[in-house]
Amino acid sequence: MRQFSLFVTTILTFSINCWATLFPSDSHGDPALGQIPLASHPAPAIALVPPQAWTALNTSVGGRLLGGIPVGLPCFDNFNGNDNARNDTACDIVEKNRLSSAFLADQMSGYTQGNIPSYYIDVSSVSDVQQAFEFATKWKVPIVVKNSGHDYKGRSAGVNSLALWVHHYTPEKTFDKAFVPDGCSKPVGDVITFGTGEGFDDVYHFADQNDAMIVGGSASSVAPAGGWIGGGGHSALAPAYGLGVDNVQQLRVVLPNGTYVTANRCKNQDLFFALRGGGGGTFGVNMEMSYLTHPRVTVQWAEVVFGNLSTAEQRQLLTVLVQNAADWFDEGWGGYCYPAGATRPNFKVQLINPRLTSDQAKASLARLLEFAAPLTKNITLKTYSNFWDLYTENIKPSQEDVLGGFGLAQTSRLIPRINFEDTPERLVDALMEAVATPSPAGLNLMLLLVTPSQSITDSDSAASPAWRHSLWHAINAANWDPANFSVANTLETFKATRKSFQTLKLLTPTGGAYINEGDTFLNPEAAVKDFWGLESYKRLTTIKKEVDPNNLLLVHGGIGALGGSNPLFSCYPDLST
Repeated sequence: MRQFSLFVTTILTFSINCWATLFPSDSHGDPALGQIPLASHPAPAIALVPPQAWTALNTSVGGRLLGGIPVGLPCFDNFNGNDNARNDTACDIVEKNRLSSAFLADQMSGYTQGNIPSYYIDVSSVSDVQQAFEFATKWKVPIVVKNSGHDYKGRSAGVNSLALWVHHYTPEKTFDKAFVPDGCSKPVGDVITFGTGEGFDDVYHFADQNDAMIVGGSASSVAPAGGWIGGGGHSALAPAYGLGVDNVQQLRVVLPNGTYVTANRCKNQDLFFALRGGGGGTFGVNMEMSYLTHPRVTVQWAEVVFGNLSTAEQRQLLTVLVQNAADWFDEGWGGYCYPAGATRPNFKVQLINPRLTSDQAKASLARLLEFAAPLTKNITLKTYSNFWDLYTENIKPSQEDVLGGFGLAQTSRLIPRINFEDTPERLVDALMEAVATPSPAGLNLMLLLVTPSQSITDSDSAASPAWRHSLWHAINAANWDPANFSVANTLETFKATRKSFQTLKLLTPTGGAYINEGDTFLNPEAAVKDFWGLESYKRLTTIKKEVDPNNLLLVHGGIGALGGSNPLFSCYPDLST
């Protein structure tokens, strides 16, 4: 049997799940991968639930209650202490795709057992979710929710729980002009309504087919109505159109008491607040989202790739970026900057603007282009007639090359505008320090120009207030192949990653962090301050008690689960200090 290191993150999703990768087999996948029959996979922590109760639940959801097993099962001789018949043909398929995000995006779980829930429901209707909550309330079984699974913190998993896999809930999309949310009297604009399992790729395309565009992320398989919107939802189009939470007009959600409700700015306003930035999988299960579109416009694309920059040149480039950040933000530029790092030889700058003409874009980026001219020939400036073409030609291909199945440690910081204007040299110093911090797995800095237009003042979402006065979302991250990395190195990498941003955090006391891409093991006090702010946290805690008094929905580091201990997370290391 192949041996793996004890700490592995969820494939593609990078979830930290009790020292092992998650993914069980996909009921929609190749049967050669092998699905253990439900009856042969007991759930030790929920053994008090009688077999007839599981059978009844399975019947109520149309036979879609399945056992949580790893997709790598065909490669093992032993599973849960019992002999397992290897299937070399199926194992070869899994091994070839073990680090393939495309393959693993359609799996419920990961390569090894880890923190995989004992059972899961492959959700196909609102009723499935309601039946699950009724069952969970009766038998006191915790519920976890998984959508596309892009989660860095293990929030889409939990040992001895029942999981709701909503990845396949994709009812027909609709495009409504002059959409009026339920209970409201005035139209909010043109809106797309779609199911929670839809990925950005399909929604982007649907918008384009309707002569529109939407604010969204770069990874095509991320589900906008899932954890993305639950955390706030950043985008390269945010400087022009706001965060995801600013564009949501309505959500339909199943609450833990089983009711199916509508939340918007006119109905269930507290719930609407919590569902937009309060954290995914915490307040209910999103089933449908109505999302604002924007007219399809000409979009500018700029990409500059620098190879083999010296330390001094990298510092000079960072200085150019910092000095121009405020002006570029005001002009509508968003995008992604990837400085050279431990495993990244090039420094790549990718920028998008839906406001400027071609000539205006060239003039706006003059300082960057002047700096780049003697250092690289890899400079692209291109005008696209629509966002969909820009996305499919540039952003989507770059994301499809991203591997999954590796461990990941990260830290992040929302950097306020005042730091760019008042202390630019110190900011560059802090970023250079982050790049240079040693780590067993190396570190790679990412500078995301994805903060929202500051003209949006009435969002009333739970996302960190720091989004509203910041220019960059900075991330420092390390990744490793779990098959070749020790537990000691894993723990040291998490510590080094956090240390790399210590100076930056001290320099930005009014900053914050994006909950979906923040430190996995942040202590509760810091988590409250960075992810929500104290005022929003208090409001979220009150809402949590109202909609989920029995705490059926608990996620690692989420509202209702900060501090203390919980059996769902008992195998997580204590790195909160």
